[in-house]
Amino acid sequence: ATDLWESTGQEVASALRAMGLPIGPVVTMEPGSKGRAREALNEIREADKVKVVIMCMSSVLIGGEDQREVLLTALEMGMVSNGYVFIPYDALLYAMPYQHTVFNQLTNSTQLRHAYSAVLTVTMASDQSFYEAFREAQMSREIHSGVSATEVSPLFGTIFNMVYFVAKAVEERRQAGSGHWVTGNQLMKSDGGFDFQGFNQVTQISALAS
Repeated sequence: ATDLWESTGQEVASALRAMGLPIGPVVTMEPGSKGRAREALNEIREADKVKVVIMCMSSVLIGGEDQREVLLTALEMGMVSNGYVFIPYDALLYAMPYQHTVFNQLTNSTQLRHAYSAVLTVTMASDQSFYEAFREAQMSREIHSGVSATEVSPLFGTIFNMVYFVAKAVEERRQAGSGHWVTGNQLMKSDGGFDFQGFNQVTQISALAS
C-alpha cells in the first residue's frame, strides 16, 4: 500500500472509533511482498468478530491490482463463502458507474466475478454515468483528449466538481462583498445555498443555518 492509502486507512479507523464503532486492526500490504495479501487477510481472519473489511486502495473496477489480489486471495481462503463483506473506500469519493456498464475485469474472470459477490459498493449518486459524461464532453470538444473514457478514473468528476465549487463559492462571496476581491478567509465564510451542474451530477451546497 502507498503511504497515502495507509494514512487513509488510519484516519478512517480513527473516525469510526470516534463514533463508537468497534474497529479491528488496520492492516497494510507491503509493496512487492510475495503473499502479502494472504498475510494481511490472515491477520484480519484471526481478529475477533471481524466480518467487514474496508479496503483503502484503488478499486479493481478502475484498474486497482492490489484490490484484485486481495479479493482473489480472499476467495481462495474461503472468506467469501464464510460471509466476509469487503467495502471499497475509494468508491465513496466519486460516482462509480454501475448502470448499463460492463466491466471487463469481471467479464473476463469468473473467479474475480465470484470474489466480487462479497463486495458492497457505496458510491455517490449521479444523474449520468461518468463514462457517458466523459464521452459527451469529448464529442463537444470540452475535453480534447482522445483517451478512452474507461481508462479515466471517475475521480476526475469529483475533482472537476471541487474546482467548480470553489469558483461558485468565490462568486458568491464576491457578490456578497459588493464586487471586492475575495480572500481565503472570506471564502471559508461562504454561506452556500447554491447548486450547479457538475461533471455528471447536480451538486447541491446547503445553506448554513443562521
